[in-house]
Amino acid sequence: MAKVFLELESSAITNLSEEKIQKLESNNIPFEKDDKSIYLISKSAYESGVSVYSREYDKNYNKFCMQIADSTEGSIGLGEGALNNETLKVLYEIFEDSLTFELYLSCGGDTESLSAEIVFDKEKNTHLFETDIQESEDDYEDDYEIKESSEPKVVPAKEHLEEIEKIKEVCIEMHEKEVAFSDWVDFLKSKGYTVENPTYVSPEIIFDKFTFVISNKENLDDMPSEINFIAGKFAGWIKR
Repeated sequence: MAKVFLELESSAITNLSEEKIQKLESNNIPFEKDDKSIYLISKSAYESGVSVYSREYDKNYNKFCMQIADSTEGSIGLGEGALNNETLKVLYEIFEDSLTFELYLSCGGDTESLSAEIVFDKEKNTHLFETDIQESEDDYEDDYEIKESSEPKVVPAKEHLEEIEKIKEVCIEMHEKEVAFSDWVDFLKSKGYTVENPTYVSPEIIFDKFTFVISNKENLDDMPSEINFIAGKFAGWIKR
């Protein structure tokens, strides 16, 4: 079973108070605080987003992020189930109208982008998720031909070998350090590369004579039929 990749940004923030911290801790809701504010999940989730893989629990917030995704009306699930009503109630009491989320999910060749918000339904006297799914061209089956994604073939490059080998080493380092999806571009720039990020999920490294693309190896729709390497969770290829 292919793993699901989730990138999640949270807008949930509230003023710092000991009462709020105690309530979050007693309900096992992940958060991070600074001198003035409390951020749901983490400050990174608020500022730039966090990356999560299904069935991986290396961070204290991983399962919670997966449950947020499973609480929406998205078609790609992470297998953790939705947040329960009591948790939604506590979240709304603390963060109120700031409980909005941006999610990007990828599984094999399937991808999905959506926005979600926790709201209070006065008529039903309950809290729930409202979801806005951003449709892609593949959603219009009557207008577009749907093609099944296939695994690309790994073909070693015949040129620019030294540069590509260095990029591969950087990808392995990002994999080992578990660099967040949202930090890929900054990490590459820190290594001295000129980077463009036109598709968000596939940064392009610009050289004088060629352009090299990296992406998550499970984002099959972003890849050509032949790529130059797979390194950890990354795939890379020369752009033709």
